[in-house]
Amino acid sequence: MSQAHEHTGSLVSPTFVGARVRELREARRWSQSALARELELSQPRLSQIERGQGSFSAEQLLRILELFNVGVDFFVPNPRAGSPLQNALARHGARHLVASTTPVPARFDEPSEVVAEVLASPESPRHLTALGPVLLRNVDRVSLGEVALRLAKLGRQSRLGWLLDNLSAALNDVVFVTAADRRDARRLQTAIELFLPQLPRPSGDAPLDLVDAEVRSAKTVARIEAKSSAEAKRWRIVTRLSPSEFAEALEANRETG
Repeated sequence: MSQAHEHTGSLVSPTFVGARVRELREARRWSQSALARELELSQPRLSQIERGQGSFSAEQLLRILELFNVGVDFFVPNPRAGSPLQNALARHGARHLVASTTPVPARFDEPSEVVAEVLASPESPRHLTALGPVLLRNVDRVSLGEVALRLAKLGRQSRLGWLLDNLSAALNDVVFVTAADRRDARRLQTAIELFLPQLPRPSGDAPLDLVDAEVRSAKTVARIEAKSSAEAKRWRIVTRLSPSEFAEALEANRETG
């Protein structure tokens, strides 16, 4: 049985899964016809499943995870609502994440600690992209040097370079409405431009760094790597995430005036 089916079998209702897929599709501004083609379904059948009147096959669900860069936990009700790390991300600026009353360790009062923890051991792709708004809101409080040192001790320093590379591209694609947001975006972009050249890039034969938790086989690694973004290739990171997902997280947290 596939990992996707183990996580989303009888424990989660078809209505919940269908609603979550509709949420993903509408956030990407895809039509039902467009997603149905990707899943090799008819549009009427996809419409039924989104209304809870049917289920996806394991293969179709895995394809959805790949298309929308989400983990299996996205289809579990409030999967990380009790996560101290998710609460810390929400507290530091990632307001689109679901938070709870679960206490947050004192060390997560420092945004630098939160950034380092997420990069070292990401709980989900959404936590990684949530680092965008966190850095935007805390550009003066996050010590990129401290984060780099901690990750270097773990052999994961390239993850910081990959993150900053993605954010640099994402910042250029997001239209910020308020003067405060525009100011913070300029300051973050400047910080990235000053710090990024200091990070050593991995050589072309350096080991790949598997960031996506769902990667389980060499075949999957090869498929993801072949379709990965320039930023992921540059830093030898195996992930489906690209600047567009970081831009979506930034847009979800924009001030509207």
